[in-house]
Amino acid sequence: MARDSVSQQTKAVITLLARAEEADDVNLASAAAEFGISLALLTRWVEDFVYLERRLLTGELFTAPITFIIEDGWLKRYGNTRSIRDLATEEPPISVAVGLLIAATQYISMYDDPDEDKFHYPLLSAIKKLRDQVGQEYPATAKAPALLADVEESIGSRGRSRAQIIRYMKDDFSVSERTVEIHQTYSIGGYWYALLRDCGDDQKKSFRIDRILEISDGGYYFATAPSVEIPDSFDLSELANRVTIRTDDEALDALPNGVEIDKQTPLGDGRVEVELIVYGESRLDHLLVAIGPDAQVISPPEMIQRRAEHAQALLAPYLP
Repeated sequence: MARDSVSQQTKAVITLLARAEEADDVNLASAAAEFGISLALLTRWVEDFVYLERRLLTGELFTAPITFIIEDGWLKRYGNTRSIRDLATEEPPISVAVGLLIAATQYISMYDDPDEDKFHYPLLSAIKKLRDQVGQEYPATAKAPALLADVEESIGSRGRSRAQIIRYMKDDFSVSERTVEIHQTYSIGGYWYALLRDCGDDQKKSFRIDRILEISDGGYYFATAPSVEIPDSFDLSELANRVTIRTDDEALDALPNGVEIDKQTPLGDGRVEVELIVYGESRLDHLLVAIGPDAQVISPPEMIQRRAEHAQALLAPYLP
């Protein structure tokens, strides 16, 4: 989505929510005419927010109070509940924390792509805070990928299993193939994983099962190690990259998936300075160009050069 579209959507939704807070309801048709956009487009924008409020932020799946709904062409406000967004400032009451923990855990476990709304990584962080406050974990079963049964069937029951050839989709959406020894399956944060070794490699790795397109016999047996205890989440600290940028405040809504905002300082001119955390080199390169030409990279110094080099590499095929 173009930056101007993001800005227009943000302003429209924020304006409508503010009016609904004050007047309890807002006519969407009148608002669409005021903003100069179609009723269908405005409704879709608002529905995106309302969907998250009901399904995620307020935990409406499990409790009666909700914040906003759309009814007969009107955006209506109901109640004034707490949301996961408030965790950045203070802990909610324990009764609210339990509801938020249930809603957040359920949300990332019930969809094919938990990150489709750019909430996956913030949710994992929020869930960790809520678990610490509540003192227990709410168990939710992740939706099983299509080939989970085939993967589990390849694991022998007497310490002896067959190797498998898997065709899978890589991060760049290309398809590759490898021979692996699968030892265990488990779920974390809405995804199912296989604990496996590549043929000829002693290092165990976690591999997302939903990335597997085909699985077939690898042609030999191997000894299956006893099951190991799986952590609640992955330690990605070694893959973390920090970069500080200055950009328009509204541009923060359009940051790529998986980017965490660690610190944020308003500059007083509609711009902000933010310290971002992004995991992995490919995500870092994507972030450096996705923030757009109006954003300024402040630190570390080597990121400025890296940004220019990556942008040049992307543009090279289109330049004379």
